[in-house]
Amino acid sequence: MTPSVISMGGVPLCRENEDETVFGLLDLYVDLGGTMIDSANVYGKWLATGTNRCDINIGRWLAQRGGRERMIIATKGGHPPLDELDRPRLSRPHVEADLEESLGALRTDYVDLYYLHRDDETIPVETIIDYCDEFVRRGKIRYFGCSNWRPERIAAAQDYARQSAQIGFCINQLMWSYAEPDVQSYPFPGTVSMSGSRQYHEETGLAAIAYSSLAKGFLNKYAARETAPLTGLVKEVYESPQNVARFERARSVAISAGLTLTEIALAYILSQPFPSFAIVGSRTPSQLKEVMEAAEIELDPAQLPALEGTGESL
Repeated sequence: MTPSVISMGGVPLCRENEDETVFGLLDLYVDLGGTMIDSANVYGKWLATGTNRCDINIGRWLAQRGGRERMIIATKGGHPPLDELDRPRLSRPHVEADLEESLGALRTDYVDLYYLHRDDETIPVETIIDYCDEFVRRGKIRYFGCSNWRPERIAAAQDYARQSAQIGFCINQLMWSYAEPDVQSYPFPGTVSMSGSRQYHEETGLAAIAYSSLAKGFLNKYAARETAPLTGLVKEVYESPQNVARFERARSVAISAGLTLTEIALAYILSQPFPSFAIVGSRTPSQLKEVMEAAEIELDPAQLPALEGTGESL
């Protein structure tokens, strides 16, 4: 199974008692060519029931629709407690408990791709690679990746995996969008963005997958700022002189190419010199259709430099 470059984000799938809406989004995603769904054991645990609602809803959809073998199911474990976000949970017992809980909720014997949701730098990478490799050998997961890991830790883990003849990380999930986030203003400790990781991906070719890939709608919201001023995390994390300049470049390229700002933002991620993917949490069918159309867009050699400000304006 080939992963689609646009992955269905799991947060909008956390709804309780809304099967028609959740199943409708998943059905449409598949109809539009999507093959990869991104979840996490923690998604939905902020709701009143405190359950991993996203995993549960995906599992119920798979059981009703069938076709497990035609989907790439990705989920994550090891997230800190929601009421104690600075306390790591990446020990083997914590991760194994999250994995088993996710498998039960997803109603499957294996996960195609399992991410370690946050790093804990007090645990040696050797320990982490060893238990992930064991999960693979036991058939619990097929591949594993990291999320919010610094490139130095990824490099150490990959070196150990090679030396010990284990598979290592196949992908890195990180906060990444055309608009550069200010991670110091983001309320989740340990968040890692692409800005400090790009060189590693370019040098190694490790695949990267972006969460918050549309920067919480920054480009479109900035375009409408005169009628609806920026607020909340969009303002705190993304409004900066650097991103205002990026908005102007994106708008110029979008006009010249006849594309929307959403399409430009996603095409930027998908046009990198290393394998790249984008997770998008579409909440409505119209949003989902627009983002899936972006999977077909290829920036020409002049557009990417224009967006980055290293080439001529378009």
